[in-house]
Amino acid sequence: MPSTVLLAQDPATRPLVTVVDQAAALKAANATQAERNEAARRLVADRSVEGRQALHDALVNLGSRPGQLAVARALATDLSADPQFVNELFALAASEPPTNEAAIQALASARTADVRTRMIDLARDPNHQQRDSSRLAAIAAVGSYSDKQAAQALMDLLVSDAENTEIHAAAGDALAQITGIRGNGHDPVKWQQWWSASTQKEDAAFENDLLLDRAARFVRWQHRNDRLVEEMQSVLSSAYQTVPEKSKETLLLRYLKSDAPEMRVAGVRIVIAEYSETRAPVPAVRAQLRLMLGDSSTRVRIQVAQTLRALNDPTALDALVEQLRREPDVEVRTTLVEALAATDDVKVVPELIKILDDPSIAVAEAAAKGLAKMGPAIRTKNPELAKKIADAVQETLQKRTAEPGTAALRSALIDALAPLRFVDLRLTFTRMLQPNEAAGVRRSAARALGELQQSWAADTLVNSLDDPDQSVRIAVLDALKQCATFEHAEAIYLRLKSDSEPAIVKQKAWDALSTVFPKADTNQLDRWADRFMNDHARRYQILLQEADQLQKQNAVSELAGVQQNIGVELLAMGDPAQAATYFEKALQFHESRNAPAAVADLSNLYMDAVLASGQYQKACDFAAERIRPPNQGNQMTMGPKLRNQVDELRKKGKFEEALTLIDAIKKMNPQLAQQFMSPIGSFEEEIRKVYPEKAKSLAPRSENAVGAAAVNPR
Repeated sequence: MPSTVLLAQDPATRPLVTVVDQAAALKAANATQAERNEAARRLVADRSVEGRQALHDALVNLGSRPGQLAVARALATDLSADPQFVNELFALAASEPPTNEAAIQALASARTADVRTRMIDLARDPNHQQRDSSRLAAIAAVGSYSDKQAAQALMDLLVSDAENTEIHAAAGDALAQITGIRGNGHDPVKWQQWWSASTQKEDAAFENDLLLDRAARFVRWQHRNDRLVEEMQSVLSSAYQTVPEKSKETLLLRYLKSDAPEMRVAGVRIVIAEYSETRAPVPAVRAQLRLMLGDSSTRVRIQVAQTLRALNDPTALDALVEQLRREPDVEVRTTLVEALAATDDVKVVPELIKILDDPSIAVAEAAAKGLAKMGPAIRTKNPELAKKIADAVQETLQKRTAEPGTAALRSALIDALAPLRFVDLRLTFTRMLQPNEAAGVRRSAARALGELQQSWAADTLVNSLDDPDQSVRIAVLDALKQCATFEHAEAIYLRLKSDSEPAIVKQKAWDALSTVFPKADTNQLDRWADRFMNDHARRYQILLQEADQLQKQNAVSELAGVQQNIGVELLAMGDPAQAATYFEKALQFHESRNAPAAVADLSNLYMDAVLASGQYQKACDFAAERIRPPNQGNQMTMGPKLRNQVDELRKKGKFEEALTLIDAIKKMNPQLAQQFMSPIGSFEEEIRKVYPEKAKSLAPRSENAVGAAAVNPR
């Protein structure tokens, strides 16, 4: 039964979900033929006793020819070829076009011997009692058969002097349809030659040959049809884009209401391309989409469900639920479940729980995935509902996952339990992590144990770090990020240093290690940093963690040493500017403690960092301070660094940077010793000769050249 929300909707926008709705549409005076056709197709797909009765009533309703036509057309597309309506359809075969033609097309789908005989008799019509249109339709229907009796009847019609040209042509076309031979046209002689050769075959061999040929033709036709549909849908989309904005809604609704499912699919695709969460479809389009959830075409229903999932339209929630309850197709049901889960509305959870019992394993799996998606929010906001989910999922695990082929469902069910974080599920997850389980299930079990965020879960997980499946090891390492303590670091490190592990597993091991370093003390971190002496980026991360802890402990002496080490790693990693900041912090500490050896070492490192990062003014200011009396002896440290940097820039052709540095050197107070200024002046002269115009514009030369400096600051 429709939900109360659906019943409260405007009847014009409420989806057709009942046989009564569809039966009424067949005879509604204001219904278009396309609407009647769709209602009939839905009744055909309904398969219920009530639906069959509604179809029968429409077929015998002489007061509604449009309804009869719609039902006949719908039955013509019914692959089940239900023989229930044979007599009613043969009665309609004597009516006017196009109803008679549609009835005969529907009868052609029925492959019973009785229907085939009656169809051949209708095509022959020796007393010419039938309408020509009925006979022509019957001849075409006989062309869909593949037995000798049908071929014989068509040959007789083709060569009969009692038949007119139109009948002859129809018979020739039907023979071409049976055989796939197009070259014979309507030529009776050529067809007689074919018949003479073919009639020698046994009946079974004759039919088998025709069926094999027809199967090959069908494959070729299917490929052509697929290409045609794609091209048609592209053309329709282009046409939609070219019409004025005010006309787009009308054109889109025309596509969505088309009698052809291919056009309806094109319309739905336009909806998803045209609209998004920031621009919702207009009400008429939304209403039509809800209506189309029950479309007679499986392809259309899938496309609509996918679109509603993408649009996450809350107004479609009840329509999705109603269609799910009556949907016969597995693929459509799966898509509807995904659309429901996409809403993140807890109102759909009871439906998802029910669907865990769906006859299709694939649909039940989709429901479990939906519950997994919504699990985190339900855990925090509705613990009672979370318990219901856990109970239902565990029951499904016990009832439905023992048979072969259910590993994917087991995995999805474990994923549904994981975000609920019920610690009493520990044994369930541990059991699913065993080697006899499928890899996908082991991955899910690992994730579920990680979600528990308990150290004892990590005790279990580390035992699976040598799992033979790489994807499982990755899942275990990801899970350990949520629950491992520092005591698990060594087991994780074994994966990182293993020569047999690929890079992705080693990276995951490092990621897991990174989560346990904050749980280590500074002594442990110091030892771990030494393990990564040749891995600058990772050693840097450990040192940062150590520095953070020392900062909190106000252990300034140890902190200065770690800051120096961080700067060294940053230099090695190619980040001298950041390295300089750490060297500067460490230098300030050692200067405050009057530690000359440490200050000298850090001064060298700091100068290397600021020069490498292009902070030339800062480098020269620092050098000037270092060589200021009574520290003239530092000239032999600072001078070579500045001179060598200018020389290196000159050799690399970085003249602009070289002149910028030279200009800063010239402004130093006190100035560098002559033994350094002289070569620097020579470098400047050379640069200006090689690059005179640019050099002049960048750093105008003063009257006193660097090389002519008369004062020796030493």
